[in-house]
Amino acid sequence: AYCKFKHTKSPQQWEYYKALRNLTNKTVKLEKKAFVEFKLRGNDPKVLWRELKKLKVVANKEKLIPPHLQRADEINDYFVDSIPIVAGDQFNIDNYCVSSSQIVANFEFSVIDVPTIAKIINSIKTKSAGWDGLNVDIIKLFCPNILPYVAHIINYCLLTNTFPTLWKKAIVIPIIKGAKADKFSDLRPISLLPVLSKVFEKVVDGQLRCYLTQNNILPDNQSGFRPGYSCTTALLNVTDDLLKANDENKMSILLLLDFSRAFDTINHQTAISILRATGLSPNATSLLHSYLTGRSQCVTLMGKSSGYRELSRGVPQGSILGPLLFTIYTLFYTSVPKTCLVHMYADDMQLYHSFKSEHLHEALNLIQSDLKAIERASLEHSLVLNPLKSAVMLFGNKQKVTDLKHLVKFRIGDKAVALKEEAKNLGIMIDNSFRYNKLLTSYIQRAYANLKCIFPHRHYLSQTLKAQLCNALVLSHFNYCSQVYGPCITQDMSARIQRVQNSCIRLVFVLRKFDRVSSKLKELRWFSMRDRRLFTAACLYHKIIWNKSPPYLYRKISFRTDVHNLNLRFRGGITPPSHHTEMYKRSFSYNIFKVYSSVPDLIKPLSPQYFKIKLRQILAHDSVRTL
Repeated sequence: AYCKFKHTKSPQQWEYYKALRNLTNKTVKLEKKAFVEFKLRGNDPKVLWRELKKLKVVANKEKLIPPHLQRADEINDYFVDSIPIVAGDQFNIDNYCVSSSQIVANFEFSVIDVPTIAKIINSIKTKSAGWDGLNVDIIKLFCPNILPYVAHIINYCLLTNTFPTLWKKAIVIPIIKGAKADKFSDLRPISLLPVLSKVFEKVVDGQLRCYLTQNNILPDNQSGFRPGYSCTTALLNVTDDLLKANDENKMSILLLLDFSRAFDTINHQTAISILRATGLSPNATSLLHSYLTGRSQCVTLMGKSSGYRELSRGVPQGSILGPLLFTIYTLFYTSVPKTCLVHMYADDMQLYHSFKSEHLHEALNLIQSDLKAIERASLEHSLVLNPLKSAVMLFGNKQKVTDLKHLVKFRIGDKAVALKEEAKNLGIMIDNSFRYNKLLTSYIQRAYANLKCIFPHRHYLSQTLKAQLCNALVLSHFNYCSQVYGPCITQDMSARIQRVQNSCIRLVFVLRKFDRVSSKLKELRWFSMRDRRLFTAACLYHKIIWNKSPPYLYRKISFRTDVHNLNLRFRGGITPPSHHTEMYKRSFSYNIFKVYSSVPDLIKPLSPQYFKIKLRQILAHDSVRTL
């Protein structure tokens, strides 16, 4: 038809060509849409995301290791040999354990029954298989027949204080850390352990964690790997303290301390001494000694495996019990600083101190003294601070920070710690103005990049799937720690974030650039980005009040307790914290009052689970926002 038009230049031929072209394009689009819907049918999320990657709707972020690094034995040698070896001071450790231990050694692991084993197996979510090729799905398939035998094996281990040698073997899959890999140090090990070893670990972890909680052994200022604690709560605590100091016209110094492969450097003998000091019986420590020692690993790459190398230090990577053992191992840090406050999330340490600006020199000496004490105690426990990845930040009046920052100098060993205005802390970029502009700009850039990947396929995907993809790949960037940055962002930044969601709505409904989108929010059952932040904040605040945990945040809340107050609405309400500066309104203490006081009283007595459901319903159906 087009050739005829070129030959005749007839208007009728042109119209005929356009009709055929449009029909062809429409047919191709319909066929593509039918093909995509056929491929994406079913409810299995794993299959869904795999097919989306095949269709190139979702970017496949898997990066291949370059050929010159594809040497399994050398990679394994690097992973094992690069672990820092510090002898530590066992004499001081033993003396410390004897002097600090106030608990009689009486904790014993107890045997378990078959129903408990079944419950634990069903709770395991990972689908990976260890060296034996068994994954959790295979175990679940044979569960009715093998449960008594699994229970017998685990109970035998508990009674004889031994951990099976075959369960100590790990397969390590190397992956690339950053954008590309040029050397072995650019690779990160992912350790795969046998499934049955994880069942055993869940048994031991549950009993040990229960004992530690009942005896109040775990410190409040360790937020890693604990129910109710998170990176968000840790950041809320530290930023609240810094903002309170600023409100009192004080300056603050924050040291972000990094350890070199902390989980891999743990000294087993020291770990057992500390476990004994926390009240574990000789039988219990003997079992954990068997669990920690005699381990080995091999690297599997491109279908080839290296030889096994023995691991003489550390807790098992990828294990369930390892993080708890590391938490116990680092209990000593709570008593080391004499001046500074310390907060830890796993091996990430935040050390900070507030002071009047005229006392800067005294404060610097006190902080350096605490830093030296931490460095010394770390070496005694075979842990190594990494000055190159550590950072120091100065907070306070903007002019004072500018005038005094040249005086802020700290050293770890013979290396200086870099002074920064912005630094990465527990996954987010914090700045000394508490605005998080760099962090949110990076979120917006990544969100638009992912939206761009979905855009070419907008005509072939259903509205439901497009909305699902936008939530999972675009808007999810703004979920992490939104309770921390939410109260701090400017109106301009809030508008930029909202425009990302508006672009998602236009993609879902195939709208033009200037079409209004506000009416489509309810159709998708989405909240605006502002309301999303308020919703997640209110849910977290309610959880903290309901569980009274974590204690370091619950203690910051001041409740009205005047029993003579006849207005029942205000009994037990939160008292607004007194403050002198606008910046303090970015703090946790202020925002829990502001947000939670706006929550309807009817839903406050509900458990966190039902509170979340009811609050979502209220926000979805109220034309006037409650929060």
